[in-house]
Amino acid sequence: MFGQKHPRPHGTNAEDDEATKRGDDETAKDPLFFYSISRRRSVCKIVDDLRDHLYWTTPGGWLLMAHPGSRLTFLWNPFTRQRIGLPPDTEKFLTRNPVRCAFSHEPTDPACVVLVVNRADTVLWYCRPGAGAAAEWSEHGYYQADAGGLGAHHGRDDLIHGMSLVTAAGGKFYASLLGATVLTLEFSPAGPAFTETPIAEQSCHPMYRAWSLHLLESRGELFSVSLYHPLMERCDKVAQIVVRRLNLPARAWVEVDAIGDRAFLVDAARFGASVGAEEAGLKGNCVYYLRRGEKGLYVYDQ
Repeated sequence: MFGQKHPRPHGTNAEDDEATKRGDDETAKDPLFFYSISRRRSVCKIVDDLRDHLYWTTPGGWLLMAHPGSRLTFLWNPFTRQRIGLPPDTEKFLTRNPVRCAFSHEPTDPACVVLVVNRADTVLWYCRPGAGAAAEWSEHGYYQADAGGLGAHHGRDDLIHGMSLVTAAGGKFYASLLGATVLTLEFSPAGPAFTETPIAEQSCHPMYRAWSLHLLESRGELFSVSLYHPLMERCDKVAQIVVRRLNLPARAWVEVDAIGDRAFLVDAARFGASVGAEEAGLKGNCVYYLRRGEKGLYVYDQ
């Protein structure tokens, strides 16, 4: 876990080129604050690879990187420092929009598709890593109100909200629409294609009517982590946590009592990841989570 000692950190949207350049000049030597969960201590260090770049986190640990001057983009592994080239952001969609990034497979896999979703509009962009200098990002608008389009059955705002939490599992991308529909997004040479699957309605908790939903992948399967809040206006408090696994053939989210030797990590921005607990030095069968507006890290033992 890390953050930057600056009010406008890398990975957020740049208002314009000049503001971005000023921010880079001012913070070129600013340190990053890392927090080791397993060691329970913070570390302050300068990471040269992040200098002069914007970055966005992904569940797989890689960072989507963009240089605001040259518009070059690439994936960077902070653990191995490996870089994998992506097409340049000639349209500046990364810096002009609030976005979420995910990829279908490991970036080293030839089948990998890098997906960037606009969290404020019904637009997405995608590419394949290492496709060469002539490659480009492809843009796709997914809101169509005709009989065969997603807009025929779902409101625009609902689609945007669901796609803003898009998560990859088993080589496909998934989004949940109000808990009643799961969208499956697949890519072929013909382009992106959505499939809608109605899901059995989840029973509401008898005491808590407000909750925050997080999606994450674990060993090729899709899970949801629901943080239940005691009051609608107190979403910074968590009263109960429920973990569910998607059973797509049964069209249901199935509650699970244990996640075994895995540890789930979720933050207040709906970002989720699954790691091997022993390898990461964490406690297995636990959900590590952050609460909105707080700096504390909390652990829920399944």
